[in-house]
Amino acid sequence: MIIVGQSTPSLATPNALRVTFHCVANEATPVMMEIDAVYVYMQKGETREIEMPETFSAPEGRQVPLHEIALPYSQQHKDWGLAWEMSELPDRNALRANPALPHIRIK
Repeated sequence: MIIVGQSTPSLATPNALRVTFHCVANEATPVMMEIDAVYVYMQKGETREIEMPETFSAPEGRQVPLHEIALPYSQQHKDWGLAWEMSELPDRNALRANPALPHIRIK
């Protein structure tokens, strides 16, 4: 479960917000598929700042599913939790579907 924290205008990117996200329960989701599905994972207790489009309108305290922020998260953090196979995820029970990738089934 990901909770939106503070949101401020980005100083580095025009027309963007610098948003803090707090992970309060392990969560994983597929983020892309080329040869095989790739998964992003956030662990309970992690806090990340991510540049989001200024149209991102989630208020502070709102819960957001990881799939809503997975793509910018994966593009901006080189140390993100990447698993090439579902079996490699640290917490398989934390895996949630990504509606943008409906062909990837969560079993």
